[in-house]
Amino acid sequence: MPFPPAGNPPERSGKLPEPSGTFPQTLGTIPQTPGSVPGTLGTVPGTLGTVPEAPGTFPRTFGNIPEHVQVKTGAIPRFKNYFKQENKMSRRKDYIPSTDADFNTFFKSICQYVNTKCGGTTPEWTQIPKEERDKLDQAYIDWYSAYGLTLKPHSTDVTKEKNRVREVTEKILRTFVQRFLRYPPVTDQDRDIMGVHNPDTTRTYHFDVKELVEFEIRLRAIRELDVRFWIKGASHKAKPQGYDGAVIIWDILDAKPANPEDLTRHSMASRSPHTLHFKESERGKTVYIALAWQNDRGHIGAWSEIEAAIIP
Repeated sequence: MPFPPAGNPPERSGKLPEPSGTFPQTLGTIPQTPGSVPGTLGTVPGTLGTVPEAPGTFPRTFGNIPEHVQVKTGAIPRFKNYFKQENKMSRRKDYIPSTDADFNTFFKSICQYVNTKCGGTTPEWTQIPKEERDKLDQAYIDWYSAYGLTLKPHSTDVTKEKNRVREVTEKILRTFVQRFLRYPPVTDQDRDIMGVHNPDTTRTYHFDVKELVEFEIRLRAIRELDVRFWIKGASHKAKPQGYDGAVIIWDILDAKPANPEDLTRHSMASRSPHTLHFKESERGKTVYIALAWQNDRGHIGAWSEIEAAIIP
């Protein structure tokens, strides 16, 4: 269609009709104040509006939000994160808390309880050497020193260091629990108080540890030795199926001890090889080492022969 010629537009041939009638009463009137909506939803500040004043409720058509996901006024329920957390909690069987705050409380409580039971109470725990209690206390001090720095504004390096220290100190705590808190005189009630789960007494295939450990010691680097271990007499190097791994006990002594119980240091090795780290002042000294398998129930088998090595 061709465009009309330039110039003034032609006059209209008529007028628009006058409005007749009104809108139906069922629609009501348009609010004069911009930014407001019908009363059932509350007042909209500016142009966006707010979530209903009643915390944790949706408009009438949706009903109430369940108590476990109620939120404050103006917040949006994060259902995805909530259900993810629920699923994670339902799958997790570890007795050690996952959050740093809960882990700190748990760790501190165990240290305090152990020191109380070893400090003259009746019946007194005499099976835990003082140096092992001191090692556990020092691990907690190291943990809290790193954790405490994250309770105020901090850098990512502080967080990374806290995570590193937690990994180290959590291993020390786990080993302490496995070695000293699984057997009498520690009772089920003691473990309940400390928050440590009690052993499962249901008999299963790996209830008894019958396998023996065979191992060798190799030089890894300065101040480091690798301990390579396997099932004695087996053609493969894998640990027994379903086992936690091998408990390594060791000590730096002037002479070979009479039995493995005289070795006071220990590590839990979930896979082979396991590296032992030493101090500069320990170079040139002799370390004595023995191993035993530990099954998934926390039961430890017979100790191996004691082997010796010179710390590089």
